[in-house]
Amino acid sequence: MAQILKITNEFSFFASHRLDCIGEEAHSHDYKFQVSVTGSLDKNDMVIDFLKLQKIVQEVIIASLENKLLNDIIPNPTAENVTLWIWDQLQEKLNLQEIRFWETPIFSVTYNGDR
Repeated sequence: MAQILKITNEFSFFASHRLDCIGEEAHSHDYKFQVSVTGSLDKNDMVIDFLKLQKIVQEVIIASLENKLLNDIIPNPTAENVTLWIWDQLQEKLNLQEIRFWETPIFSVTYNGDR
């Protein structure tokens, strides 16, 4: 039986958002998120090359969100909706297990694909 391992990498970006639903003005955050993927070892004894994981997330997520107003990309960009958006962007490119997203150092959202 193949062993299943979880690989997790942490990323960050700076962006602004406003939450019209609660009358909140535009403001910025240093967002942080983790991407966890699972799998068994490949012929190189890796689940995924760390550099490949970083490249995918950089091209798909960071390049889209860095220094942007999230409202222009994600409707109602709450931490919950940003987490779901990240999942949706990566799910066909990676064997995702979990996304954990921090809007502030003490508030985070975790999603594992259950809808």
